[in-house]
Amino acid sequence: MVYSIRCLMICLILIAGCSREVADDVLNDALKLGDRIPEDESLHDFGDVLADGQTLRHEFLLHNGSSNAFRVKDFVVASPCCSDMELERGASLSPGETLPIPVSLRIGKESERKRVDFFVSTDEAGAPPRKYALKFASHARWEFLVDAPGSIPVGQTARLRCLVVSRRLKGDGAGLPTEITPQAPLILARLGEPDLEVTQSGLEIARQSVEIDLPHRCRRS
Repeated sequence: MVYSIRCLMICLILIAGCSREVADDVLNDALKLGDRIPEDESLHDFGDVLADGQTLRHEFLLHNGSSNAFRVKDFVVASPCCSDMELERGASLSPGETLPIPVSLRIGKESERKRVDFFVSTDEAGAPPRKYALKFASHARWEFLVDAPGSIPVGQTARLRCLVVSRRLKGDGAGLPTEITPQAPLILARLGEPDLEVTQSGLEIARQSVEIDLPHRCRRS
């Protein structure tokens, strides 16, 4: 029994190692493609999205435009921590057949711009790995940006100029804030009217400049 378990463990390690080597080969070959992606076919841009920790989904298409059938050998997701691809290794495509490739991408709750690449390798003679990509620009619902010195000496008051940014999806019913009220005993003054913007993706953005007077016991470093 001990011998059988050891043999099984060795086999599993060998299989895992072979799979990893195949995946690495796919990725290495795909990286040679650089950024040559037809934007109308293999690149999907979600544009501006609210960063709510949601999952973005899209479906790419793998098309066999050759005169011979081929199979899917392997596929690689460049950022497996936050994205996924649903594809069956060994799936066969006849000439003229198209196979859907569902992909997903999980985003956080902070503002960022990101692109994630996906690679698919087939046994089509002489064909390089196919490259697909998702990209997006996520925006936090709230951001509080401070324009101030790096440190404030203890025992002195300080006045900070800040920018409060609020974002909502147009038509979601939430609406943008009409006023800003401090919860701490600070003096807050609004500087002019908020700057309003609506992006092409339907994102409503309000930017309000404010000033805050910090009491002498506070310190920022």
